Order: sequence, then C-alpha cells, then structure tokens
Amino acid sequence: MEYASFTATDNDDGRRLDRIVRRFLPDVPLSAVYKYIRKGLIRLDSKKCTPNSSVASGMRIDIADFLLHAPGAPSAPSAPSAPGAPSAPSAPLLQPSLDAPLTTEIPQVLLRAKDLVVYNKPAGIPVHGEGGLDRLIGQTAEASASLSFRSGPLHRLDRDTSGLLVFSRTLAGAQWFSARLADHSVKKYYIGIVCGMLTKDVQWTTPSAAGKPMRTGVHPLVSTDTGYTLVQFALHTGRKHQIRIQAAEAGCPLYGDHLYGKPVYGQTYSLHAWKLEFPADRFDDIPESLTAPIPDDFISRLESMFGKNALAQKENGELYWMQDEELQ
Repeated sequence: MEYASFTATDNDDGRRLDRIVRRFLPDVPLSAVYKYIRKGLIRLDSKKCTPNSSVASGMRIDIADFLLHAPGAPSAPSAPSAPGAPSAPSAPLLQPSLDAPLTTEIPQVLLRAKDLVVYNKPAGIPVHGEGGLDRLIGQTAEASASLSFRSGPLHRLDRDTSGLLVFSRTLAGAQWFSARLADHSVKKYYIGIVCGMLTKDVQWTTPSAAGKPMRTGVHPLVSTDTGYTLVQFALHTGRKHQIRIQAAEAGCPLYGDHLYGKPVYGQTYSLHAWKLEFPADRFDDIPESLTAPIPDDFISRLESMFGKNALAQKENGELYWMQDEELQ
C-alpha cells in the first residue's frame, strides 16, 4: 500500500494525532478517522498507533494515499510535502505575511517578536470573516511548514474598534497568549468617548447575554459641559461588545454607537484598544507594555469635542493630558 508522508514541525509538537489528521481529512467523520488509525491506514513513523498518540517534532505521519485522493476528498493542508496545498486568498494581502518587517502600512505593525506580532488595527476592518485580517494577512513561514498550526488573531476587536490586535506567529506564542488571557494576567486598556458626565472611577460588573460575568473598570479622563466624557476602560473580561453593552446599560453609551447608543449621522463610535500590559513570564522579546497610537480621526474628534488642550501631547504611542499626567 502506498502512503503519503508528512513531517511534524515544532509547531505540531505535543498535538494529538487525530487532531492533526483532521486537517488533512476535514470532511471525514471522526469515527472514520479513528477506524483508519486502528487499521494502520494512518501511522506514526510507519508504526501502528492510537488516535490520542502524541506527535513530536520530527515524527513522520503516514496516511494511506487513497484516503487523500478519494473522490471528493479535500486538498491536504498547506505544508511543504502536502499535495494539493490550498491557493492563496482571493483578496490581496494587506501584508505579505506576519514575517513582514515593522511598517507604517495599514494595518501598522507595532511589534514583531519571535512568537507574536502586534498590529494597530484601523477602524472599519473586521478581524474575522470576509475581508477580515485573518484572511488578508499571510501565514508565517513557521505556520506554512506546520501540519496543523495556522497563525492568526488571538482575540477579537469589533470592526469599528481600532487599536492593538495580537496575532500568533508560532504555536508557543498562541498557547502562551491565550493562557495569559484566560488567567487575566494580560491587562487591556481602551479609551472611548461616551455620552454623559462621568466624574468618578467605577467598576461595571454585569452578566452577558449568555450569563457570563462582564467586568470593566471605568476611569473618566475629561468631560465637557455639553455632556460627553472621555474614558479609559480597563477590560477585566473579554465578552463580545463588552464595553459597548455595559456603557449603554449604565446610561452612557459610546458616542455614535449605532447598535447600543444614539447614532450620529455619518460617524461611528470612537473606541481604541490603547494599551496592553504583559506579565512577568513573557517572552524575552515582548516588552512590559505596548501602546497603539491614536488614529488621526479619533484625535480630531477629541479636539473638536474636548478642545485642543485635552490632548496636550501624543508621542511614541503614549498619551499626555492637560494635567500633564500620563494615563495609567
């Protein structure tokens, strides 16, 4: 019997065999995958194994050739030795890949580390789906060589929210950042404009539609006598539309939020994922914190609503306010 062979890389290390094989046979029922493994039609280093066998870097996965070439069978995943690797996305890439150097192109690359890339996402571009950054930004060289790993965004930002967006470059980066989000040791700060006069720090704690807790710290920065406040939000949980929903529930929706607030003709809300603080166990090439420069249209709105002195200085992504106090 003829077998096609694929070599695992560091980004496949520790993955279960059945999980990797599903990328080669995505339309085959899992029960059938188990049967193929039990019968020896799928092997590790030419040896029979079990579906939960752990794959180590350098191991060879052998798949019976007829399984990959059965009528209607999908193409194998993109890998150096994989037949029928998928074609490039139909839409042009915004960047050649996550391996591209730091750039001022849109979206701007703020940090390119060994395991992670951090973008300053513009408002108006989705993260996932049609036209999303997950499709428009190419794979890393490590991901292209892997049998199972695909680089991509590790969290969400709404289409009209700008700011810091973290992509994985390696499996190690994806696992580390996802774990740090889960244990809340990565701190996320946003700035946004709300309708209403907020004068003191508060903590919003409410349930999501699914009953999961949403927790957001609210720190007013400057208000106008016309009833608007510029706010720093500390995001302690990461539910969908969390800030927008909680702001509306608190009676101070984001200015221009057409879904949860009062629409403003020709404008959308201003919400910017401004700062990330990374824990002490970060990789050596990850800084303690990273900030994303405020978009020009956001700055123009700030100056028109709060006056030019509200934003005294913008330098290297840091914010300085009229009290000359750095936003923390």
